[in-house]
This record gives sequence, structure tokens and C-alpha cells, in this order.
Amino acid sequence: LTRVGEHNPQAEAGEPPYQFEISGLWPYKGNEVLQGNNVRQPTAAWQALLSAWKSQSMAISGPFHFYQAPDSPLGVLLRKPVFATEAGQTQLVGLLNASMRLPELARNLVPADVYPHVAMRIRDLGPATGAVPAAKGREPTIYTGMIWTKSADNPEFAKTPALDRLLHVQDRVWLMQFKSAPGNASWLEKALPWAVL
Repeated sequence: LTRVGEHNPQAEAGEPPYQFEISGLWPYKGNEVLQGNNVRQPTAAWQALLSAWKSQSMAISGPFHFYQAPDSPLGVLLRKPVFATEAGQTQLVGLLNASMRLPELARNLVPADVYPHVAMRIRDLGPATGAVPAAKGREPTIYTGMIWTKSADNPEFAKTPALDRLLHVQDRVWLMQFKSAPGNASWLEKALPWAVL
């Protein structure tokens, strides 16, 4: 939970004029270092907070390494603003924050028995609205699966076109890319035909 604190006279134009600090954590163990932190850093997280405040809806930032978790997996932060109305005025009370681990998301995109045979990666195309899309092929990659990483130098894999799917994730648009792992095309064609179309 990110709590709205004291008035911040140094707030820039277009920013909420408050201090923000992390006031509640779950689980607390492993996250103790975050308690009381100012949420203006890192910059990407602060920009997501501003986006959530302006749109009054959930915003996503990342990817970040979750160092408090085993193996420091990559993930994204989701921020949902909480407002209260008093005397006819709507005020920002704080934000609810949640994390999503990208490796776990990727493993649940395809059936468990198919996952070892599919290479995948996720690219961020930018905000869902008002976005200037990145040049094709230059979209920031926020997650690359192990099979994709290991197969990157394989000629067969390199020339195989990826199956692209767009996924709207709150205020972002992600490009999900799938390829059959080298040597698995025939198996995958029988088990999951859409993956080799």
C-alpha cells in the first residue's frame, strides 16, 4: 500500500502535490527494506504512479528484478489508485500495489505439457492509448524465456517466423511471441497446431 503523505511544495506541474511512501506490505518478510520508502524512485515506477493518478485506473511499470524472491525473477508492478470523496471533493488516498512475476505468467500462457516445447518472449509496445509505437523489431523486450535464449543462435530457429499475439494489460500493450523449440515442430503441430501456423 502506498500512502499519501504530507503536502509536497516541490511537486512539479501536473504532479499530485503530495509525498508518497510505502506504508503497508504483504508479505512483510523479504520486503522489509521497502517499508517507508519514497515511491519517486525508480523513475519508471513514479511515472506509473502518475499515470494511475491521472487516469484513475490501474497502471503497470517494469520490468524490475524482484530481489527479495528466490532467483530474483523479472516482474512488473501494478498500481491501482484509491480515492475518497469528502464534502463533495474527490481526493487521492493512496495506491494499492501488486507484483506480477513474468516467468510465472509465461508458464501459464500455454498448457503445462506444451511449455517445454515452446519458446516465448514478451515485448512492450507502449501505452494502450495515445502511444507512438516503437519501430518494428525495436520494441523493448521485457521477458525472454529460457528456450528462446538458448535457441537464439540456432539457424533453424532464427528463420522461423514467430506467432504474434497482442495482449492488452491495463494501460499497456504487450506483444506475445511464440516459436516452436528447435526439433519440436512436428510434435508441436500435433499438440498445439496454432503454434506452428
